[in-house]
Amino acid sequence: MYKKLLLFCATFLFFVALTGCQLKIISSQTDQILTTTPNSPRTLTICLGYEPESLYLYAASSQAAWSVLEAIYDGPIDIRNYQAVPVILEKLPSFANGGTHLTSVKVKTGDQVVDVHGNPVVLTSGVEVFPHGCTETQCAIRWDGISELYMEQISATYRLLPGVNWSDGYPIKAIDSVYSYHLASDPATPIIKTTVLQTSSYTALDDLTIEWKGKPGLLTQSFEDYFWLPLPQHAWSNYSPSELLSNENSSRHPLGWGAYIIQEWQPGKFIRLISNPQYFRASQGLPKFDTLIFKFINVQGDTNLIGILRSECDFTNQTTLMLDQTERLEYYLKYYSIPQIKSYFGNGPSIEYLIFNTQTTKNKGNSRPSFLADPKMRQVVAYCLDRPGINKDFFNQLAQIPLTYFPQANPYYNNSLEPYIYDLEKGQEILERLGWKDTDQNPQTPRVATNVTGIANGVSLTLRLIADQSNWRRNVANYVARSLQKCGFGVELSILKENEYLSPQGPFWQGDFDLAEFAWSSDKIPPCYLLSNTAQAMLDKPIDSPDYNVGKYSNPEFDQLCLASLQPMVDEDKQINLQSKMQSIINQDVPILPLFAYLHTDVARPDFCPYELDISARSDLWNIESMDYGPKCAPH
Repeated sequence: MYKKLLLFCATFLFFVALTGCQLKIISSQTDQILTTTPNSPRTLTICLGYEPESLYLYAASSQAAWSVLEAIYDGPIDIRNYQAVPVILEKLPSFANGGTHLTSVKVKTGDQVVDVHGNPVVLTSGVEVFPHGCTETQCAIRWDGISELYMEQISATYRLLPGVNWSDGYPIKAIDSVYSYHLASDPATPIIKTTVLQTSSYTALDDLTIEWKGKPGLLTQSFEDYFWLPLPQHAWSNYSPSELLSNENSSRHPLGWGAYIIQEWQPGKFIRLISNPQYFRASQGLPKFDTLIFKFINVQGDTNLIGILRSECDFTNQTTLMLDQTERLEYYLKYYSIPQIKSYFGNGPSIEYLIFNTQTTKNKGNSRPSFLADPKMRQVVAYCLDRPGINKDFFNQLAQIPLTYFPQANPYYNNSLEPYIYDLEKGQEILERLGWKDTDQNPQTPRVATNVTGIANGVSLTLRLIADQSNWRRNVANYVARSLQKCGFGVELSILKENEYLSPQGPFWQGDFDLAEFAWSSDKIPPCYLLSNTAQAMLDKPIDSPDYNVGKYSNPEFDQLCLASLQPMVDEDKQINLQSKMQSIINQDVPILPLFAYLHTDVARPDFCPYELDISARSDLWNIESMDYGPKCAPH
């Protein structure tokens, strides 16, 4: 778990993940539903924004690749609403169902163990570990190299469903998952090897049963991470791990057990698949189509939208950029007498924030106390900032404005919090009470300090807002500046190149701002350490790495809750309570202000069903075997 957190820290500020989202469907009524005659071949065409680089499991990393792989592999474990759901396993092992066990083992100098940060290490004096009976950092020890030491070792048992076959008719066996594990372990396979290195053994006990053992000291409840997706040993065993990276059989025509089989790949044009007669859910009438075509168009949303309207595509997914097409989509949906699209809008998991500098602000080498150190001042910004206007102008009111750092689809989202509704008068009233006066009665000039605690009289209420020069962020930053100016703030807007913005010596990391605009995406448990220097100690950061808490927010109660939430063995009820309390504190203190959850759009023909976007799913095509269109899907 800790390695996942550290990996996220290293990457979260360098890209905004545009993945799944909370579902909202806008469907157009139409009386022109296309039909097919009974038993005639049926084809589903999905338009992708770009072509996959490879379909080999350990070389495929793009969203386009996983769009296709969802048709080849069903599961083996899906993530639905943040919960792992077994697809080709009888159950997912857990402590509750008896599928996992803790065993106390004696360890000595030189043994392979996992430290409290989740790092696989050689046990030596000074290594920080969880001793037997300890599952929290508070009871962790630095081993003295002499004392007798026992640590916990976790084991888990996975059992495959019987009757699941590869598309060539061979049964899927436990050894296929073990084969995949060994490929993942090989130095020639270019993947992050955290879970491999945390593993002590991965063994086939019989044709359907695999036993996994973690190295002593590893504590986890995420057992979906320690099952390796089966790969066909019977078909690929003659190839070396390095050969599999480019071999035609593995990278262009991989065997799977899913709903479809690759028939043809025309580079730059399309991938054609046909239904898999060996599919283990065929008795349920799946898949719905005889032929599935992934057509490569380009990433531009308007091109793919035209493809839907011209019936060249039945569905276009999140490999395309629809963020700038909301006005056009609304037009097609509302103003055509017989619209020809169905749109799926959703939000998250990435959220755009204003980050507040809560302590000393640097500006051109000079430092001053932050105007935003008082939570009341940060609340003023929340009242004065027209976030609904941002939603209207940029997203045609289709985006969500989260109450805190969770998107609304997250099961831990606390929807009982009091929202900061746009209220210019209330914001100005609070500013007056705090001593920020409009002395010249000119709304075009910033207010000035009059007996404001820690601020000299006459100082102008001017904030430095920084953002990078990407189109969306620059435009939103300009909107934020104009909105705050109406309330009596002066705003100095600095738009920087991304490499300057994120440079270790740049303004973002150095605290050279009052307000900084940026986004991050989170898993089910959000990165609360981004607001807690105390919790960052769990991450085992390199000494020269930046402080992730760029706004220098500090709240001892939040720190302790954050630490508790990041412990590896927290049960669900306790986690719900911890996350609820942390959200309440953030809602009150406002160290960050959510501007909007990023909007994502999928577009389909009007008689398309069933489709459900899931913010936590590996791909928005997770249920591709069930997708359908025609009279059964037509609106009634």
